[in-house]
Amino acid sequence: MSNKIKFFKQKAYKSVRVGGWLFEWFFYKKNPERSFMRVIGESGLFDLKIKANSHVFGYLLAAAEQDKLERLHGWITLVYVPAMAMTQDQRLTDDITHAVSEWMKRKDSEAKDSSESVSDAEETASQAFMEDVAALSRMTKEEAKKASEEDKAIVRDMLSGDEED
Repeated sequence: MSNKIKFFKQKAYKSVRVGGWLFEWFFYKKNPERSFMRVIGESGLFDLKIKANSHVFGYLLAAAEQDKLERLHGWITLVYVPAMAMTQDQRLTDDITHAVSEWMKRKDSEAKDSSESVSDAEETASQAFMEDVAALSRMTKEEAKKASEEDKAIVRDMLSGDEED
């Protein structure tokens, strides 16, 4: 069976119709990284797919579960209108560009402020963690399992050493 046919045979975990939009959430228990949501316009002109590992996915699913349909409608309106109108309205494009630029400046400033409060020990720990993640991503499953067991043994030794003090 082709991937295209499998895609259309999937059963949505949740489907919600809001105005001219259909929101659908799909979960794969055996392979969660394949989970996603879709927003489809009734006209067929707009179709958006969002992976499950994003804040948007969780936010919109929570809104749907709580029957807060105005949040779904508000969100898709804010996505759809700029996406479709920016190519036809230069003033709208300029306004959106300005707003996004200001938001990015604010986020950069917040990140700079928070990074200044990070201690050297926290920075070292974060760097070590990222190096471990990078190393694990290059390992085979067997190598990763062995490394995990070694790490567990080190932690057990450290904990048992603390208890002796």
